[in-house]
Amino acid sequence: MSGRFVFEVGDRSFVARKGDVVMIPGGSARSYANVTGTGAHQLVTMVPGIDVAAFFCDLAEATDPGEGFDANERAKRLQHFEQRWAIDFLGPAPTHMVLGIEP
Repeated sequence: MSGRFVFEVGDRSFVARKGDVVMIPGGSARSYANVTGTGAHQLVTMVPGIDVAAFFCDLAEATDPGEGFDANERAKRLQHFEQRWAIDFLGPAPTHMVLGIEP
């Protein structure tokens, strides 16, 4: 990992930095945000494995507003994504402003 990320796992919020390992139990409500102020990277391992390429391609397609952005269409695409991958979007990712962390 490089940079810094704020994670929310369940009701707990914390900052992860270079060299940290974050383990999130399956089925846990979670979100994260890059609070570095520049690019950041993380290595994600999912067990049991899934088709990660398909997951992120589907996510990109579901969240791409494209030409003529329509909020209702985006909501439908996100709902389809949730159903296909058996996940629930719970709300926006935490931000450094909300958590009082300097980028």
